[in-house]
Amino acid sequence: MFSSEEERESDKIGQLLNALLQCSPDRISAWIDAHQPHLNLHFLQTLKDSYAITSYILAEPNKAERATRYGLLIAEQMVDEQLALPLARWARGMYEMFHAPEKAIELFQQAQVAYQAVGNELVVAFLNV
Repeated sequence: MFSSEEERESDKIGQLLNALLQCSPDRISAWIDAHQPHLNLHFLQTLKDSYAITSYILAEPNKAERATRYGLLIAEQMVDEQLALPLARWARGMYEMFHAPEKAIELFQQAQVAYQAVGNELVVAFLNV
């Protein structure tokens, strides 16, 4: 059961994700700047869990493409968070599995190297399956 604080955080992330998908590509830099305080690893994990899953990618490929592309842009700005870019690459790799499998492999390999560097054996094992 979620506490009211966790529910508020979840609602805030949901609102941010909806706003992100509404953002046009020419405004994404400004959007990231405006929401920087709320863009963290939990936000990226929620993006991945919401938009980089097979059922969503197949049902809403345009939204999945935009979400995972924007996730990479957001992660690139999170220079103090070691796992941001690997997580965003993994999410994008999930999308690319259905559109550019060679690119998906490249993204998964890049994510794997980063996860190995921080010693996250569970994620490394999952990526090797």
